[in-house]
Amino acid sequence: MLAAPNGAASPISVNLAGVSTRAGNAGQGTVTTGLSYGVDLTRPTLLSTRISYGAGETDNILKLGETALVIFTFSEAVTNFDLDDLRMTKGPRSGTLSQPVSTGDGSVWIATLSAPAPGVTSSNNAMRVNLSDVHDLAGNAGEGVVLAGVRYDIDTFGERPTLRITLADTLLTVGETTLVTFDFNQVVTGFDADDIVLTHANGTLGVLTAGANGKTWTAPFTPAANTENASSTIRVDLTGVRNAAGTPGIGSATSANYSVDTWPADTTGPTVTITLADVRLAVGESTTVTFAFNEVVTGFTRDDVELYEANGTLGDLTTHDDGRTWTATFTPKANAESWTNTIRVNHAGVANTAGRAGTGRADSPNYQVDTRAPVCYRALVNSARLMLLYGEGVGLDMTHIPPTTAFAVHVDTVRTAVVTVRVNAHNTVSLMLATPVTSGQAVTVAYTDPTTGNDAHAMQDMAGNDAASFSARPVDNRTSAPQGSARSAPLTPSDPTHKNADNDGIPGPAGAAPVAGDGNGDGIPDSTQAAVASTRLVLSSPTGASQPADAVRTPVTLVAGSLDGKLNPDSSGARITRLEQEDAPAELPQGMETPLGLLRFEATLAPSHSSEAFSLYVDPALDVNGYWARDSAGHWVNLSSAPYGGKVAHEGGRLRLDFEIADGGPFDADGQANGAITAPGAAARMPLSLVGQTPDAAGDLWF
Repeated sequence: MLAAPNGAASPISVNLAGVSTRAGNAGQGTVTTGLSYGVDLTRPTLLSTRISYGAGETDNILKLGETALVIFTFSEAVTNFDLDDLRMTKGPRSGTLSQPVSTGDGSVWIATLSAPAPGVTSSNNAMRVNLSDVHDLAGNAGEGVVLAGVRYDIDTFGERPTLRITLADTLLTVGETTLVTFDFNQVVTGFDADDIVLTHANGTLGVLTAGANGKTWTAPFTPAANTENASSTIRVDLTGVRNAAGTPGIGSATSANYSVDTWPADTTGPTVTITLADVRLAVGESTTVTFAFNEVVTGFTRDDVELYEANGTLGDLTTHDDGRTWTATFTPKANAESWTNTIRVNHAGVANTAGRAGTGRADSPNYQVDTRAPVCYRALVNSARLMLLYGEGVGLDMTHIPPTTAFAVHVDTVRTAVVTVRVNAHNTVSLMLATPVTSGQAVTVAYTDPTTGNDAHAMQDMAGNDAASFSARPVDNRTSAPQGSARSAPLTPSDPTHKNADNDGIPGPAGAAPVAGDGNGDGIPDSTQAAVASTRLVLSSPTGASQPADAVRTPVTLVAGSLDGKLNPDSSGARITRLEQEDAPAELPQGMETPLGLLRFEATLAPSHSSEAFSLYVDPALDVNGYWARDSAGHWVNLSSAPYGGKVAHEGGRLRLDFEIADGGPFDADGQANGAITAPGAAARMPLSLVGQTPDAAGDLWF
């Protein structure tokens, strides 16, 4: 038997050494004959299948009447490949194939694929090849049935129906109707009123009338009464409509928006509401202004917008809903500061879709324009506290604190360091000096913005404008001359019915104008000022326990919105609504003495203030060293100490305790930023040895 590698040609050789003649002579060597043989045992396989669509075909979908070439490539030349060896995966719905034809060498065969009959849609079609009936030239048959590696889609419905819907009149008012036209792209059947959707039509449709061409229908449309809508539409469901070939439509067709305004005629016409997205505008800012009319309008332009009190300019108007709502960009003027700005619209230049013009004018709410830097207009100093007063419309930002080195303070030409800086909401800045100023010394102050541009590292107003730098300017030195150590005259009892009311017998600071009942020495009776309250309080025992009703009483005066004990013009509107004495708490920090027990007061803040400054006048004979309050965590704090921006001052023989409380802050007992402060506290004394100790060391006390 002869054997050789599959498909290889092997020669035949003869070994002569094993061959002898009759005389016994042996041959020599090995010789090769001129003969060879070969064996082919490899089965043919299908290497690839692809579809070649017609020229210009882009969607790779076999449509009605179309054909494509299917190209089969085998691993070698084959025979016996015919139509019987091919099967379509979805039968006739996958189309039909012609008899495959060899291209020449027998390894590539081509068949024609034709689309099926009309009305067929199928996807992911494929075909199978039975290789068992396919042989190579050596007679080897292929193995099994394989899936040809090609997929294709079929759609023989033809062009589907589409529709355009138009209205002869797109602005419908009271008493009007209009003709609606339904225009299909081809002759259709099955179209009737059931295919028309009037959900957003805002009206009713009359009887459909078919045109002679089989493509066009018309019907009268009547708008609904008492309706106003600028985005009404008529829609048709196309799935119930078929063309001549029976092909149905897909989805729906919708008309363009049309307006329905069938409210009875009125005398006012359209009105508008004007709003600004941002009502606090600073340098470099702009905002969107929205003009929302009560109905669709025409003729609205910038000429109808009045900017006499706007402090800015308006960009182009744009509508977003076909004439009912309009927007434009507003840019504030430079170097302007006002919080009563308004944008106005003249209704007379605007009409609704029925042609009715508006009447009168509409104003936006007031908004703030602050494109001017805060400017310091006055400086005051009292001992170690120097105050800068700013002319600022929207208020200073308390959270933006410049470094102490931004301020240069000179006392009698000698530089004095600034220890702390505090920005107050009522347009004042407090500087605590390292060395107190004495009466009669000449003081100057200068400020330099530490950074360029508007940022959080400099002093700013609430609109975000950096405060302007200023060179050295004189400071009004209001430091009093040193007072003697003499105590006030003996205290005498007073009518207890005056405990919670202004008492005309309250003495003011020595040296003030002799006005009866003027406890803070401003020359005005306290009873005529809502922000000043005076009373006489019962002296308590050293621990704070109250004394009998006939005990000695001492005069006290409380000032809200205070600037060194006098009413600050920037705090106009502050009021004291309650002032009364209570027993001191049973548990006080170790060493604390409250000769007046607990003083509870309630006050309302000046408009736009988030905190208020207070001054409490008491008799120096009480020997207190601050106004103490307990925060929300239970720690007692001396609000009249420098770390909290307060101070203790002697004024005309009385002791003045200055402090500030934030609305809703840790010392506001109601805990709410509601424009009112409830603050129980005490004019108290603590041993000076406790100053600076931690709460643990000082009995839950902070100084």
